[in-house]
Amino acid sequence: MDKDANRRSTTGLGSFIIYFVAAAFVLFVLVQGYNAVFRNVPTESASRGVATESFSATGVIFRDEEMLYGYGREGMIDYVVDNGEKLARGATVAQYYPSQEDIDNRQKVAALEAELQSYTDVLSSAQVGSSDARMNDLTLERNIQLIMNYAKNGDYRSASLMKNEIRMLINRKRYIAGETLSFNSEIDEIARKIQEIGMPESRVLSEIYAPIGGYFSKTFDGYEERLNTYTMEYYDVPAIKDLMASEPDDLSVYGIGKVVSSFEFYYVALVDKQTVDGLRTGQSVKIRFKGSEDMLYPAQISDIIGPYDNMFIVRFKSNYTSNAMSLERMPEAEIITAQYSGIRVPKSAVRMIDGKEGVFVLVGSIARFREIETEYLEGDYYIVKEDNTSSNALFLGDQIIVQGTDIYEGKVMR
Repeated sequence: MDKDANRRSTTGLGSFIIYFVAAAFVLFVLVQGYNAVFRNVPTESASRGVATESFSATGVIFRDEEMLYGYGREGMIDYVVDNGEKLARGATVAQYYPSQEDIDNRQKVAALEAELQSYTDVLSSAQVGSSDARMNDLTLERNIQLIMNYAKNGDYRSASLMKNEIRMLINRKRYIAGETLSFNSEIDEIARKIQEIGMPESRVLSEIYAPIGGYFSKTFDGYEERLNTYTMEYYDVPAIKDLMASEPDDLSVYGIGKVVSSFEFYYVALVDKQTVDGLRTGQSVKIRFKGSEDMLYPAQISDIIGPYDNMFIVRFKSNYTSNAMSLERMPEAEIITAQYSGIRVPKSAVRMIDGKEGVFVLVGSIARFREIETEYLEGDYYIVKEDNTSSNALFLGDQIIVQGTDIYEGKVMR
């Protein structure tokens, strides 16, 4: 009996220990869960952030361009090139016709000739082996989606230009499928319409040619004769101030457009000494012009000239897209000298532990230390480098403890 009693006593003690450990574990999990849900620990989710160093400036756009004039021209003008279109020197830019009817006829003939070309393209492409029905269908689908995107974005000109390409692909599909053996009737009908209209080119009174190679623009502001890379050298601080206070030349009577030699332009800005002290020749920057804030123009500082009454001339050189041709002549600008991107961290959360900079984050209800490398302070937030290689780094979405004292690694936050 004594042995049985001892055995029962031992078994009971073991069971008690097991139950006690299990109960303690359950209690621990419940406490952790409670703290995770109902904790009163101020946190902020780690999110991606961007910060910039910049300054504001006023200045003038200089670029090489030549005006196009219609002195002494008679009749109605018809442009044969589009805004932003690249031209060779001597290329025809515009033509003068006796009447608007002649211009309308020219446009009709051009549309008919493009339609005619769509039929001849079907036959010529089939002859060189472009008769893969599957590839033709894929190209047709892609172009239909493209034309829909153009229309959705309001780019109706690009959508219209694709009309004949779509027609050609549809007709090629018919040709490959054997629905038709030729397009002679369509071609004959188009030729008849062209003959009926006549050849409007014979009605051209005069033409305007590009004096230089470059890009065409219908818009001009009256400063084209004065502001280019040659005259730019003569503009110091007083001259820029005088220029910005002056009126442009009136070229509206005879001007019909201009040819811009390249996308290169200079933004010649007035900058105070304190700002100039942080700049250097050859430095890369980005320019955001007022009125076109959605576009950033990469540029370099080509020259810093001065001082004059504590002001300097800073020339920013850029060579970026045809959008530059539509810039105002004297825009205000934000000059971005540096840009930082990473994880946005509250300044109040940053701590130094054992010589390492970091923050505490909440994992469940436990405080864990995450190391950081700060790059830039903007107001009450740091931008820190994003490191996805270290398990001890701060990650996007981590709950950063923004306040609290006596926090340490592994502390249960209540």
